[in-house]
Amino acid sequence: MNFQIVSKQNEFDELCERLSTSDWLGFDTEFVSEDCYRPDLCLIQVASRDELAIIDPMGLDEVSRFWDLLLDPARKIVVHAGREEVLFCYRATGQKIPNLFDIQIAAGFIGLEYPASYGNLLQKIIGYKLEKGETRTDWRARPLSADQLQYAAEDVAHLERLHERLSQQLESLGRSDWLSAETADWLNRLVHQENQEQWHRLSGAQSLSPQSNAILRELWLWRHKLASQRNLPPRRLVRDDLLVEMARRGSPDPKRIANLRGMHHSGMRQYVDPIAKCIERGLAAPEIRFPKNRRGRRDDISGMVAQLLAVALASLCRSRKISSQLVATSDDLREWAEYRLAQNPNPSKAKKHSSDEDLPRLLTGWRGEIFGNELDGLLNGEVGVFVRNLNADNPLELRHWSQDKKSN
Repeated sequence: MNFQIVSKQNEFDELCERLSTSDWLGFDTEFVSEDCYRPDLCLIQVASRDELAIIDPMGLDEVSRFWDLLLDPARKIVVHAGREEVLFCYRATGQKIPNLFDIQIAAGFIGLEYPASYGNLLQKIIGYKLEKGETRTDWRARPLSADQLQYAAEDVAHLERLHERLSQQLESLGRSDWLSAETADWLNRLVHQENQEQWHRLSGAQSLSPQSNAILRELWLWRHKLASQRNLPPRRLVRDDLLVEMARRGSPDPKRIANLRGMHHSGMRQYVDPIAKCIERGLAAPEIRFPKNRRGRRDDISGMVAQLLAVALASLCRSRKISSQLVATSDDLREWAEYRLAQNPNPSKAKKHSSDEDLPRLLTGWRGEIFGNELDGLLNGEVGVFVRNLNADNPLELRHWSQDKKSN
C-alpha cells in the first residue's frame, strides 16, 4: 500500500491544496485520551480518490487548513464511528461537518450489526480481512514503525469502497434520506453534549436533593476547570463518587471533607479548601431541579413488557433489513410504551401529536414512519408474537389474533 507521510508544514500545505480539488475525502485519526483532558491528536489519516496520506500533526505548526476542508458542503466526508473525528473538527472550527457519511451508522440502515467495528464491516461488505495488530499503540511515541504506519493507513484505505457499496444499498432501499436525518441528529447530540454541563450524568446524581444538585454543580465546574488547566482527566483529580458523596453530605467543614474515605491520600489534601468553598457556594445558590431526561429509564413499564417489545422490534427490524440497535434502545421502548399507555387506553386509536418535540423517539422522524404504530397491537392485545419457522433467519412473526383465527 502506497501512502505519503506528511510531517513538514510545506508538505502539509501542498497536500491540503491537492485535497481541496477533491469532492470526496475519507479520514480517521489516532489519538491518546487516557491521561489528558481532551484527546491528544497524534495522526490524521486522509484518503481522496487519488491519494492516501498520513499527517503527523506533532511535527507541524498548525493543521487548521485540514479542518476547514471538511466544512465545504459540496465535499462528502466519510468516517467510521467518527465521534472523536467530528469533535476534533468542531473544537478547531466551532462548526459541524455538513456533508458527513458515517460508515457505522450507514451499515445499520441496511441491516448489518450496529455498532460494528471497521474490521467486521470490511469483512462483510467487501470481503477484506483487516489485520489489527496495533490497537494498543502509543501514538505519541516517535518514530513510528512501518507496521504502525501501515495499520494507520489501512483505516482509510478502504473507505471509498465501503462508501460506494453502502450508498448503493441505501439508495436501493430508499433510505439515503434516513441516513442524512440520523447523521444530522447524531451531530447535534454530540455538539450538545460537548457544550452542556455534565454534572447531572455522574452516577448517583439522580438521587440527590435539589440543594445537593446545586452543590454538585459547583464541585463539577471547579473540577472541570482545574482539569482543563492541568490537562488531566477530571476523574484523576477527584473521583466522581466522591463529588456525589460530598454533595449529598452538604458540609463545608474541611475536617469532614478530609475524613471522607478516598480523601486521605496526600495528593488530595490540596483540594480540601477549594472543595469547601464549592460546597459553600452551592449552599448559597438557588436549588436546582434534576434535568428532565426524555431518554431516561422508565420504571413504570415492567421489565417483562420491555423484553417483549424488544423481541417484537427485533423481528420487525430483521424483516426490514435494519438494525434494531439503531432503531431503539430499551429506554426508547420504555418511553414509547409509557407514552402510548398514558395517551389512550387503546394506543392504536390515539390521536396524532401535532409536534415531534415531546414525542418519544420511536414516534419521530424516520422511526415514526416505519415503526411508530407497528407495536401498538402488542399493548392492546390485538397482536401476538408467533414462532413462524425455527430454522429461519427471522423465526418470529407479529400477527393479529384475527388473522390467526381466520387461518384456523
